[in-house]
Formats: sequence, structure tokens, C-alpha cells
Amino acid sequence: MCCAISGLAAILWPGTGIDRQRFIEFLVEYSQSTSNLQLISTPVLASQLRDMGDTSSAIHLSRKFFPGNPSEEIKPMQVDQGETMVVATLSSVDLKVIRRASYASIIYNDLRCALVHEYSISPYITNFNLFGTHATLSYTNMTLEDGQSRRLLHIPFQYLADVLDGTAQAVFAYWSKSSQWERPRPALWWTDG
Repeated sequence: MCCAISGLAAILWPGTGIDRQRFIEFLVEYSQSTSNLQLISTPVLASQLRDMGDTSSAIHLSRKFFPGNPSEEIKPMQVDQGETMVVATLSSVDLKVIRRASYASIIYNDLRCALVHEYSISPYITNFNLFGTHATLSYTNMTLEDGQSRRLLHIPFQYLADVLDGTAQAVFAYWSKSSQWERPRPALWWTDG
């Protein structure tokens, strides 16, 4: 499915060295608004910031959006935020960094690229789901080898299939009304802030 989306994005914006930008742009532009692919996963962002060495921003983000017991169940609708809220909370963190934790970026980087290049999903997501939801995103708390606890995002297959199918349908609808397949590259890709 991700390969098909890469192919469709390459038809829209041909060229080399831009697969990440155009894949994510495709998802952001053509997904249904109910997919919320621009939402920022605050637990994933906190983990990414911690891994980048920005522990104080990670702690500040965690305290703001998902305080409490690390073993508590949290749901994406409770903790994930629009980028405006996250930028207001982390004004010193570049928007590019914040957008790496969007659902669209996670689908590309942590699922698609991790599976294609590493044959495994990234350490920010999990294929394990404690709560039995098969159509919506969820978080699972995991204790890692170093003893640290992390909330990992679970992307169920049905959710992914619905999102990718919806974006493909939207671009087909666009092409049915357009006089050409290609679109000009954006002045600034969404991933670049």
C-alpha cells in the first residue's frame, strides 16, 4: 500500500531525492480531514526529542499533554495535538522537528521506511496492541531494555488501509477533473515547515 502511495505521489511530483517530502505532502494534502494526519503525536515527539538530547523539551511536553502515571492507558484523542498547540508549548523547537511526529510523517518514516529499509518498524511505534482496538490508533506503554518507559503508537492495519485508500481515491478524483497528471512542486514542502 505504501509503495502504491509512493508511486502516486511520484506521478504528481516527479523527480529524484524527494520521496519523503512528496509522500508526506500527498498524505497531508489528499487525506480526508477525519484522518487527522497533521496531528502531532506528543508521546512520539517526546521520545524523539529525548533521543535528540533535548530532554528538557521532552519533559515539558510530557507534563503538558500527558501527565500522570506512565502505566495509565492514554488515547490519541486525549494527548495528540494540532501543531499550533505544540509550537506554543515548545517555541524553541523547530517546526520541522515537530512535524516529524505528525501521523503523516510517522506513517512514512516509522512504518514505511522502517519496514522497507530495516525490515522492522521503528522504536517509536509498536505492532502490539493491549486494548483490542483494530480501527483506531492507540498507545501502549512499554519498558525498554534501559529501564525507561515509552508510550508507543500502534497503527492498526485497518486504520492504515482506510487512510491510504482514502488518499488514493482523493487523488483519482483530482485527476478526473485535472488537465494534467503532474503538479508543480510546492514552494515549501509541508515537511520543511
